Amino acid sequence: MVDVDFSPYLEFVRTSPRYRETLSRYTVTDAIDMVLEAQTVVREEREGGEFREQKQRVERFPVLEGLQKYASNHVLLLGKPGSGKSTTLKRLLLEMANLSPQPPLLRGEGEQDLSALSGGEGELDLSALLRGNLSPQPPLLRGEGELDLSPSPLRRGVWGEVKIPVFLQLKSNRPILEAIRAEFRQGKLSVTTEQIDNWLLEGKLFLLLDGVNEIPSKELRDKLEDFRNDNPHTPMIFTTRDLAVGGDLGIEKKLEMTPLTDTQMREFVGKYLPEYGDLLLRQLENRLREVAETPLLLKMLCEVFDPQTQRIPRSKGELFRAFDDSCQSRKQDVKVSEDFWEWKSELLEHLGFMMLQGHLDKPTEKWLTISKEKAAKLLEGLLTHRVNAPGDKAKKFIKDLLNTQFLQVAADRREIEFHHQLFQEYYAAEALLIMVENRHPDVIDDGRLQHFFLNYLKWTEPVALMLALLKDEVQAVRVVRLALAVDLQLGARLAGEVKPKFQVQTVGMVSGLEIPEWFKVRLLKYATPLDKSESNTTIKSQLSCRENVDNHSIKPGFRSSPKYGEVCRLIEDPKPKVLWNAMSDLERYGGVEDIPILLNLIDSPDPDVRWGVAHGLLFIGDCSATSGLLRLLQDDSDDVRNSAAIVLGKIRDESSIDGLIDFLKKPSNDIARANQLRRSGASALADIGSQRAVNSLLSLLEDSNESVRWYAVDALGDIGDKDAVIGLIKRLRDCSSNIRSKAAYTLGFIADEAVVPELISYLQYVSGTSDDECWSVINALGEIGSKKAIPELHRFLAKSSGYLKEEAIFALGKIGDESVIPDLIYILKTSNLDSTGTAIKILGKMQSEPAIPYFFDILENDPYLRSRNDIAGILGDFQRECVAHILPNLLALIPTESGQDALGAISGIQENCQFYNYEIFTARLPPVVSPQQLTENQVLNELQQINQGVQKMSETPKQDFTGATFSGHVNFAPNQGSQDVTKIGTQNNYATDPKITEALKNITQLLEKLHQQNPQASDIEILDILTKGFQTMPQNNPKQWQSWKNLLSILYAGGMEAVKMFLPAAGIPIEVGRRLYEIHKHNQQLPGN
Repeated sequence: MVDVDFSPYLEFVRTSPRYRETLSRYTVTDAIDMVLEAQTVVREEREGGEFREQKQRVERFPVLEGLQKYASNHVLLLGKPGSGKSTTLKRLLLEMANLSPQPPLLRGEGEQDLSALSGGEGELDLSALLRGNLSPQPPLLRGEGELDLSPSPLRRGVWGEVKIPVFLQLKSNRPILEAIRAEFRQGKLSVTTEQIDNWLLEGKLFLLLDGVNEIPSKELRDKLEDFRNDNPHTPMIFTTRDLAVGGDLGIEKKLEMTPLTDTQMREFVGKYLPEYGDLLLRQLENRLREVAETPLLLKMLCEVFDPQTQRIPRSKGELFRAFDDSCQSRKQDVKVSEDFWEWKSELLEHLGFMMLQGHLDKPTEKWLTISKEKAAKLLEGLLTHRVNAPGDKAKKFIKDLLNTQFLQVAADRREIEFHHQLFQEYYAAEALLIMVENRHPDVIDDGRLQHFFLNYLKWTEPVALMLALLKDEVQAVRVVRLALAVDLQLGARLAGEVKPKFQVQTVGMVSGLEIPEWFKVRLLKYATPLDKSESNTTIKSQLSCRENVDNHSIKPGFRSSPKYGEVCRLIEDPKPKVLWNAMSDLERYGGVEDIPILLNLIDSPDPDVRWGVAHGLLFIGDCSATSGLLRLLQDDSDDVRNSAAIVLGKIRDESSIDGLIDFLKKPSNDIARANQLRRSGASALADIGSQRAVNSLLSLLEDSNESVRWYAVDALGDIGDKDAVIGLIKRLRDCSSNIRSKAAYTLGFIADEAVVPELISYLQYVSGTSDDECWSVINALGEIGSKKAIPELHRFLAKSSGYLKEEAIFALGKIGDESVIPDLIYILKTSNLDSTGTAIKILGKMQSEPAIPYFFDILENDPYLRSRNDIAGILGDFQRECVAHILPNLLALIPTESGQDALGAISGIQENCQFYNYEIFTARLPPVVSPQQLTENQVLNELQQINQGVQKMSETPKQDFTGATFSGHVNFAPNQGSQDVTKIGTQNNYATDPKITEALKNITQLLEKLHQQNPQASDIEILDILTKGFQTMPQNNPKQWQSWKNLLSILYAGGMEAVKMFLPAAGIPIEVGRRLYEIHKHNQQLPGN
């Protein structure tokens, strides 16, 4: 590490457009006092048949602050698409890069260099894409064009030693070590995987891993989980869309991005659309309001708001379509290929669909990045028979898509990607919509729609977007009905995605299900997430009450309001009730500048007031309160001192360490309360968690007071710093067995296998003399998980009994020794609730397939809710091949007492397997039957039979087809519904020309002939046959071509637009007409024509 100069890499991070554009996006919210927030995730448990939250307090804080608090260990950040997860990681990356004494990010006196934000060829500044060229712009930056880069807690070295941050996108196919090496290489730093491995062992790197849900394969997910487990002391932050895709990798600490509140939405929209903000907010109902709770999508809503119509899109699907149209209109001045804009939508839809489909032999996986070569091949397949030199054209179109910023270069610069997974899913949804409208076999056949699309989790979002755009009520209701047959939760979700006027039927289907009432209530919440009236009431309340704020936020302008003066006056009132109300207002609305008001009350004779001061400072939370809190730490009241210690831990100011150390030594004159207060002091030092705090706690390990030593060990365990290992090993020889036992237990959570020999020696020393100490060291060996401990644990197991034997079995199971699986299963069947719960978790971690029948038995019959709840979580982590087959059995438990736990297990298994229905997944549906491969001569023969009528057009009197009707067999048109019988003569005067109607009749007959001879062919395949025949005809049969050429010249005399409006009435798909027009136009341009 010493010999490596990281300056080039850190400079790359600070200056790369890939990261720098994040600053402007992030401060979109900062500029209007709308800091993105997160909260801790608390797992639900059931009690008495109902779900309840655990009593653990849910913390809510600015997301960067939360990551700062928990980043010393592994943490998983969850959030909806567009909630700001990736932006947050990039912001954190930039913060950490600035910890190093490198050239500053700012130029001159606070002048920010924004030139890099424009991006190079093929690179997108997403914020610029979102902003487009609209004006006026919202105040994205603080002050007069300056980014707010004032020192944050992250720059003050909150992790002690400065670590090297590395940002990785997990959607790449590269192994993690290779991805890290590639990231350094982009920063002009050449390193080896061996060097990286050493840095990981030393804890020198800080990994920011974005997109667990985007990992392209289960194999890579498993490898990532192994990598995480192999590097427990390397700080890592992961992000994921939700736990339904990719799982949690076994990460215990989870933070969740909180949705934007009504207040935040109102303030953002008011800044962005000051004249129309209220009008926009009043239109946010049902699922659209859910959309607006994420910053990216709320900004898109503002972008597409039309001041003329004063309307916004009514669904997420309509929002993306409007946004796509808006982007296209703003990019018209970009230099692109001649016909790029005619193809643009089809290109993106094809790429989005094919990338989401991925490899056909790996149907649960998708491609989120793709090499430029592979993308060009996909587009070449789309363009073949439709343009000249389709391969060259495809490559040009790829460049056009990058130049117009509809695609961007991926982290691996050999690959390209959509800017956000949401956009890829939207374009795939548009492609899916065309398939439905064109009655493609894979979506019109019920079984195939379920098998190829509805059953896979990767298609759920595109199907939902497609349903929001689908205008055919029959098809929309059909899709929901089929989805309910695949999975009830899936079907309920899709029931609420169709157009509102169709939801009477779709939601009614959910309401009519014969299922337990608790399950029906849950499904109806999926289908109707927010009652329309409730939404309107909430928004209107927010609009009419401008003074309302959220409990966790500081009210803007409070100090300038009349209420502020009243609070300052009342806070001097001697009457306790008045004083408390005033302090409550200051606590709720106040800020850092109000700390002196509270500190003035420190000398109040009333201990309750002094306690209230500490409590109020907890909510304001700033280092300027430290001096006052240190005074309160010496208060006469134990309650006041306890409260002050807690608040100092939350503020995490290093200047309070010495005071907390003294407090830990002598917290109270009341011996009965001393340990309670020591616990608060030790927790405060653990919350600060700096190197200085660790060193101070290590010094307390020599204190003569056993209680002081015990709580010092406890705090060191909470911090988890490896520098404490040596001091804890020394405590294995403490004069107190309580301290020895606590030290051994704590080593299990912060040490690695280097201490295993010490622990084995200690176990041998206390074996047979102190059961408590034996239990602690055995537990520590199990937590460390080193196979070096297996022989000694087996020796101990052979001579032990009772709870020590059970603990040895648990330790061996945690290490992964499969020889104890039968013992663990025996414990599963015979022991008490606590032991059963431990065995369940260990067997689950071991992925023990023999335990699955016992797990199912517990889920079905065990009277203890806790055991069933544990099983529900464990089953979802099993390998697909081990557990997927029990999905039907779990489904059968839904009507029973175990139904809610079974549903939890079902959801977990579906998340892991990435499909909903086991029977559908294992069905072997044949692929679409391809039409017989016709030779060019066979195609020409078919065309020749039709040609005989064409040749007579100029020789025989024309019949009047004005009143004729035609029935079409196919419809490729993306925006055209089926029209079985339509009178041609009433469509357009242009169509009443008998030559035109004769031409239409011949094309219709040709299509009918092709369908008759290729009954199994799809519409697309018929189109390919037709195209191939016409493209080869001029060379292979010039005479025949001359007749068709004359016909096409008549048909397209007025251009494609003149023909397009009446093609469907003749049963001719618009796509067929377009394809024939391209052939006609191409041949007109050939020499001699």
